[in-house]
Amino acid sequence: MTADRLLIVLPTWVGDSVMATPVLRALRSAFPNAHITAAVRHGVDTLLAGCPWCDDIFRVTFRGTLGPFSETAAIRARRPDTIVLLPNSLRSALGIRFAGAARRIGYARDRRGFLLTHAIAPPSQKPISAVDYYAQLVETAFDIRVTDRRVELLVTPEEARKADALLAEVSAFPLVLNPGANNPSKRWKSENFAAVARRFLKQGRSVVVSGGPKERELVAEIVQRAPGAIDLIARGIDLGGLKGVLARAACLLTNDTGPRHIAAALRTPVVTLFGPTDHRWTTLVDVQERLLLAEPFLTPDTFADRHPQSCVMDRIAVGDAIEAISSIARAN
Repeated sequence: MTADRLLIVLPTWVGDSVMATPVLRALRSAFPNAHITAAVRHGVDTLLAGCPWCDDIFRVTFRGTLGPFSETAAIRARRPDTIVLLPNSLRSALGIRFAGAARRIGYARDRRGFLLTHAIAPPSQKPISAVDYYAQLVETAFDIRVTDRRVELLVTPEEARKADALLAEVSAFPLVLNPGANNPSKRWKSENFAAVARRFLKQGRSVVVSGGPKERELVAEIVQRAPGAIDLIARGIDLGGLKGVLARAACLLTNDTGPRHIAAALRTPVVTLFGPTDHRWTTLVDVQERLLLAEPFLTPDTFADRHPQSCVMDRIAVGDAIEAISSIARAN
């Protein structure tokens, strides 16, 4: 299969979109002369800023009563001959059904196969990393190989300038803490993050704490518990600034959430804390990362997602996080 005007609908979540970057890179390599458009939710356009694989990036939502159909005109205006649908939802498939593309490719999930011209059977392997999940879709549809499965992002000059402002008076290579997560059960306790911050501040390391707008109180609490740590929300961090900060970090300590993937894609060392979500859904290759699992002794056929009481975040020790950071952090 070939494509002259290729439109790729990216996943909703930041981390999932980062895990789609090997597919974007492979499609650009396979179709160097094609016009490639990425359809993304708000924020992911910032995430992909600076990346060379797309000629056009625009926002879609597929939300609300008429959401799936409200995006049809915008997609049709890009005149795609081929659409690759990475999300699994029925709504996203409805959104591309009448967009004028001769080929609509996606996994046959959520009773949406009739909306696609190429409904690909999903992998039977479980759990499977999202990186491999997206790669297998593209490999099957286009008969190409996604051999390089490293996640990758780039920092723009503007994002680097934002980082300069956010890290004013901060020494080179700070430790970045990311204590938030959309699901509270995936959050390590704030006092644990504060304890880690105090240890590295005592060693002379700069420590900054980041988060989203809804995590302002959480970040402020940790900074209050660890005098000397810097609140990046109070300094006005946004997603572009976060990219710039993470590119300059000695290490990121984070729950299983989007900033983990961003840091890994920027080749920054990461220590990731996993509780009641199985780490195998988000395996990343060729990254500097230490995984700390709340329950590291589950059998291979047992998913952490199905054993939330055994995989509570409190089981991860502060000392283990400190040791993991010390083992991979970049030197000042």
